[in-house]
Amino acid sequence: MPIPSPNTPGAIAARNEVINVLKDDHERVLRAFREFDQLESLQACQKVVQRTCADLKVHGALEDELFYPAVRAAGIDADLIDDFEVAHRNLEAMVARMELLAPHDEKYRASFRVMGGYVRQHVQEEEKKLFPLLARARIPWEALCDRMYDRLAELCDDLGVVPAAPPDEPRLPPLRRKATETRPRSHKPATAGASR
Repeated sequence: MPIPSPNTPGAIAARNEVINVLKDDHERVLRAFREFDQLESLQACQKVVQRTCADLKVHGALEDELFYPAVRAAGIDADLIDDFEVAHRNLEAMVARMELLAPHDEKYRASFRVMGGYVRQHVQEEEKKLFPLLARARIPWEALCDRMYDRLAELCDDLGVVPAAPPDEPRLPPLRRKATETRPRSHKPATAGASR
């Protein structure tokens, strides 16, 4: 089955939606890293760390399972995708180590700050090197967008967390929100604060 043109209104809207979801995720975790150093209580620090680690797990899974394979299949710079996948493996190891630390551990704050620096560099490279290449990419954007929202709901259920939303807007755009609202979802309490 041929991949639809990336220039149809539906493809353009879905491409923008996919990219905006990823950018929103980037901004949310970067904001958490910026706010972390302002926190004084160990409990507040732990809440931010837990939420951020959950956000990174969900975001990483969406990119690794769906986004990067679609970009790779479209013939976009395989070496660049390889670099991003290796960065994700390193970040997964950092998240796992961070989750083993307790807030009172001597290197807790330093470990989170170092992870933040790593995430900042990865986000900058992804947004500056990869995202601009997507404008004409022959990716089935509408199908990818739908699969990403379906997987987002599954990941949040698996982790027992609630999808995060910017304070002034719903997490999912209205077009896609309807589809996910009908899905039966467990309503476990968020174990990682307001994570996604």
